[in-house]
Amino acid sequence: MLFIHYLLFIPPAFLFGYYLRRKLRQLVPDPKSKWSNLFYYLIIFSIFIISILTLSYFAVFFFYVIFFYILFDLIFFLFHRQKNSKIYKVISKLYARGITVFVLALLVTCYGLYMANHPVVHHYRYDISKIDEPLSIAMISDLHLGTGTTEYTVDEIIETVEKENVDLLVLVGDIFDEMTPDSLKEYAYSQFGKVAVSHGVYYVEGNHDRLTEESRTSWEKENVQVLADDVTLVDNSFYLVGRKDYSRSNRLPLTTLLKDMDSSYPIILLDHQPQDENQAYQLGVDLQLSGHTHGGQLFPGSFFVKSGAKTKDNYHLVISNGYGTWGIPIRTAGKSELVVVTLY
Repeated sequence: MLFIHYLLFIPPAFLFGYYLRRKLRQLVPDPKSKWSNLFYYLIIFSIFIISILTLSYFAVFFFYVIFFYILFDLIFFLFHRQKNSKIYKVISKLYARGITVFVLALLVTCYGLYMANHPVVHHYRYDISKIDEPLSIAMISDLHLGTGTTEYTVDEIIETVEKENVDLLVLVGDIFDEMTPDSLKEYAYSQFGKVAVSHGVYYVEGNHDRLTEESRTSWEKENVQVLADDVTLVDNSFYLVGRKDYSRSNRLPLTTLLKDMDSSYPIILLDHQPQDENQAYQLGVDLQLSGHTHGGQLFPGSFFVKSGAKTKDNYHLVISNGYGTWGIPIRTAGKSELVVVTLY
């Protein structure tokens, strides 16, 4: 994880750590001694902040503890003038001085562990008039190899791709991140290059695995073609347009990439971050494949990011939740997925 991420986590960690300590008074009263009380505060703050900064499972557990505490506080606030009503008394019993909060947080965390380790295959089918014969594409994005994913995960992906009998495999960014060991990278380079697909394997960078000369060489050595603001006409059948990541200052405009293309061929755009969709639509892109958002990964994050599929006239956009997870191998929003798109 980048140093800036640690800095971003520190203010909310202190804020929510203070809030959590105040709520824990309902279960464990403050010690009478001032120094014991200070020591008690330090323990709570330390456990909470270390969990956040190290992105441990406890970080997600604490997140949901705070989430459910806030939810109950909001409910109590809304019904504070009806303290003698039946509904208020039922809610108070359910709350059980805060014990329910910890039970719910534990259940959601366990659910997230299960979901992160049980990916699905998500199929989309689109009628593209330019297609002469059906084309099936497998997309993998946001694997974040090393965060709950191993060599076995790579083998599992390849087995699934070959079972789906697709024509093309595209790796749409963040296959690795800053925490991926070199040994896992080498394994991924070699294995993805061996996938049996008729139209080949293509890779575009993400914001976490930005392309370097070293990584380009490693991919291409294993017969994985790298697209970084590049256009290729695949087997005289369709265009693949692969963009540099949106975080790149030298990323070419989409108008520049598409200006000399024959629009009678299907145009498939690979862009890690789901950007420039209006421009892609106006320029005649038939299919855009993106990732990056993880479908929110942790509820309620799914309410604030784009994911899934969108169609506007002849333009189709698919934003994958990703196969892996960032930071912590827990997913409570959006299913981990391998996307298969069939054009016909």
